[in-house]
Amino acid sequence: MGLEVNLSQQRDIVAQPADIKSLTTLTVNRMVDSPEDCTVTVFLEELRQPIVLWEGATAYATCGASGNGQWTDADVEARLLEIYDI
Repeated sequence: MGLEVNLSQQRDIVAQPADIKSLTTLTVNRMVDSPEDCTVTVFLEELRQPIVLWEGATAYATCGASGNGQWTDADVEARLLEIYDI
């Protein structure tokens, strides 16, 4: 079972330039934390390509609610809402 993020309403999500999906829920199947690349990436059931949540030394080092690079499921949910639930 993956982490589900419920959007406040149905949103059009561009999966590929020619592939727009109207979704109300995003299901995270896998999360990848890569200290070497300074990225945190998620893979969503509904989309084919990964979504980079945090990228770069500064963003990676300060991600998460505590701002110290220690993120939780709640931080992933908040970041996905920040990206998609606008």
